Amino acid sequence: MRDAFLTYWRGILLATLLTVATVWLALSGRLGLYIHPRYFVFTVVMVAIGGVAVLAAFLIGRRGDTHAHAPAHAPAPAPAPAPDDPPPSSHMLLPITPVDHVSSASAREEHVGWRGAAAVAGSVVIVLVAAVALVALPPTTLSASLAGDREVNASIDTGDDAPVLVGGDTSAFTVKDWAVLIRQGGSDAVLRSADPTIMGFIVPIEGSSDSFSVARYSITCCAVDAQPFGVTVVMPGWQDSLEAGQWVEASGRFIENPDAAAANGWVLESSATVAIEEPSDPYVF
Repeated sequence: MRDAFLTYWRGILLATLLTVATVWLALSGRLGLYIHPRYFVFTVVMVAIGGVAVLAAFLIGRRGDTHAHAPAHAPAPAPAPAPDDPPPSSHMLLPITPVDHVSSASAREEHVGWRGAAAVAGSVVIVLVAAVALVALPPTTLSASLAGDREVNASIDTGDDAPVLVGGDTSAFTVKDWAVLIRQGGSDAVLRSADPTIMGFIVPIEGSSDSFSVARYSITCCAVDAQPFGVTVVMPGWQDSLEAGQWVEASGRFIENPDAAAANGWVLESSATVAIEEPSDPYVF
């Protein structure tokens, strides 16, 4: 019974923390670091419903505790023996050996009490640590090192369901749009005449010292399914002024990739690549 009680209250505390954290992220404009904007309203509504459910569970639990500690009715006295009942015979009276039930019950209760106190303390510590981390450690974007573990542009869809960007307005293209357009086989005329400026973080290209990828994460549902999209930038000696994982803004012109075996047929020849601060909306959709 005590274990069930502790599990119940631990769940209440953690659910409350999750509700408060989600609402705080939504109000601070940082919820987009974890989920796609299309799910903002749905998430906030569901968290609000969950918060009401947690409050209801808390009130029900408090009422249950009150009933559990209410004084029980005294047991009814045993009926007195009828006057006509014969006295018990002597051979039915057996000696009773006293047993120290009080000491064993007390020891058992003390053990359970210490275990319960330790469980409660552990739950409180977990919740406090999570709350402090939420306040002291602001939410951050996915690291650039993760992009090195996931192949850049591996999730580009070139099938029938892929978005068609050929012929579109390139003035507002993101790095993902340029990556998809190149993979779709954009015409030479479009790519040669383009004046692209792309923004993202640097992902080194294995085996190449003159080029790197400028990439950004794209999320479909939440940060768990994030995939990097990027454009190869040619900039000899880039390690002298830039470093892996750094956010940059690169501009220049598209040229045919000198590496004929590369998956990307076109690369950006940099005319100006400068370091920038990470934007408030680091993901692309």
